[in-house]
Amino acid sequence: MGSWEDNYFCWEAECTDPEIRWSSAGPIAGMRCTQIIETADPHTWRDNYLCVPNWSPYHFQWSSAGPINGKSCIQWLETADPDTWNDNYLCAAAGSGPIW
Repeated sequence: MGSWEDNYFCWEAECTDPEIRWSSAGPIAGMRCTQIIETADPHTWRDNYLCVPNWSPYHFQWSSAGPINGKSCIQWLETADPDTWNDNYLCAAAGSGPIW
């Protein structure tokens, strides 16, 4: 199993499915998508997206250079990948997105 094949994006079972979808083939039509990219990674893929339905209350922002000031962020970390993935964060407006 490759280092990225054992990663999961989860929510509590008693919560409604937020219908978050992953795409490694570009944005998903009909959804609001956030590109997930590490520009410092020499092997980076430019077609990875985390998508939510257009009606979703979640408005994500991605940072490959640390948390975004004024946002609520969670670190996106793959310890087996040596190419600067240690400073990547998925963020949302404080109080408007998932609680992490």
